[in-house]
Amino acid sequence: MTVGVVAVAGTVSGASLVSEQGVLRVPEVAMPGTVSGMLAVDEAYVKAPTLLRTEESRAAVLNATPTPTPSPTPTPPPPPFIDYEIRSGDTVSTLAQRFGISQDTLVDNNPETISNPNELIVGKKLRIPRVDGYIHWISLGETISALAARYGVDEQKIIEINNITNPREIQPGAPVLVPGARPIAYVAVQPSPTAAAPAPSGGGSGGGAAQPAPAPASTSLPPFSGLIWPVQGPISSYFGPGHPLGIDIDQYHSPGAPVAAAAPGVVTFAGGDPCCSYGYWVEIQHAGGYTTRYAHLSRWPAVSIGQQVAAGDLLGYSGSTGYSTGYHLHFEVRLNGTPLNPCNWLGC
Repeated sequence: MTVGVVAVAGTVSGASLVSEQGVLRVPEVAMPGTVSGMLAVDEAYVKAPTLLRTEESRAAVLNATPTPTPSPTPTPPPPPFIDYEIRSGDTVSTLAQRFGISQDTLVDNNPETISNPNELIVGKKLRIPRVDGYIHWISLGETISALAARYGVDEQKIIEINNITNPREIQPGAPVLVPGARPIAYVAVQPSPTAAAPAPSGGGSGGGAAQPAPAPASTSLPPFSGLIWPVQGPISSYFGPGHPLGIDIDQYHSPGAPVAAAAPGVVTFAGGDPCCSYGYWVEIQHAGGYTTRYAHLSRWPAVSIGQQVAAGDLLGYSGSTGYSTGYHLHFEVRLNGTPLNPCNWLGC
């Protein structure tokens, strides 16, 4: 126990007590339990603000626990990519510099929006990755390890950049940034003659039809036993160096027309984001590693991932979601991820 000086308002053995700068002094009178006439008390008790105390209050002061400092709220990790609305004066080079990514990354992830890197349309949206890489939409049955192997990227890097807590629970339809990756190389095939292809017969043109009925293709190549037109309408953009993913089937005069599966298969993707790129879209896996894609649908697809479809089954309705210069269906045929010319099958 330390020896201190205490003062209590009142008197001790008839002697008055005085306070000097918060310290109470006791006249030197003999008292039981004192040293040299001074009352022996705990220093912590002397420094306590209240002057008159009971034994209970004294114990509370000496045993008080400091209020714990609250832990700071953890900062959420940054998203792997953002949606950005194009502003006046934006260019591919200035945006790439601003966000610290390469121009190739910007173009790779917005092929529909940046079909011409020298012409960005104000008000349209771009999907911008946090680092150089490629945004891949997970299809039915795909895993993070398979994705890493496909693009030759370390699996752990994919997990970290996308803040994935459980790689085994990745959901089909989820967009995943693959750092350092680029899309599968495009196959540049010269487009068919530029004359407008005749509209295929048999397709519905109104959005109220429950089931589209596209016409059979004039050309049939393996593995399709008879690839059919997914929707009726003239071709507004052919497959080629300036449009390397597929063809656009114009729907200006029939917005909301039913869109059909071009061949039988399994739906591996159905969803998307109306803000950017493909908008709402569907992908179907066919035999032999072939897939078909149907983009810019007007609303959420009419099919779900994992569903078996036959040629001609309804997938959704034509629209203008994502980056679209007007109502049309963007249609692709791919082999092991590589885009091919749909006109090879459709005869357009």
